[in-house]
Amino acid sequence: MIHCIQALFTNNPILLGASILNIAIDQILWYFDCVGYVFTGKFKVGVAKYLIWPDTHWTSKITATHHLWFIPFVGYILARSGGLKFESWYLSAIAMTCLWIVSRHTVPKTLKNKKDDTELYMNVNLAYELW
Repeated sequence: MIHCIQALFTNNPILLGASILNIAIDQILWYFDCVGYVFTGKFKVGVAKYLIWPDTHWTSKITATHHLWFIPFVGYILARSGGLKFESWYLSAIAMTCLWIVSRHTVPKTLKNKKDDTELYMNVNLAYELW
């Protein structure tokens, strides 16, 4: 999101393209999950499953809607500025590799709550599993 905002303010289509590529897999899987849930009552992939967990706060549910509108919004802006540039693929690959390495080595897969001994699932940037 930060790269997207920076790209919008600097009118940089390469950075904008990289920002949409960085999240494309995760957010496209959201479409499969949401459509599957509407028609079958089950999340087929599981990336959006946390929305029905009893302990998921309503603010998390509201902010999670960006998974559904971000790609169409940025895609529209990107199309108006000449489309996806080949250089965006390189920038995305470099950025996501760095994010994955940093996330894997600095953020644990789960955190234990000392008060009630429950675990909070982290998996930042899909560093541990695809879901």
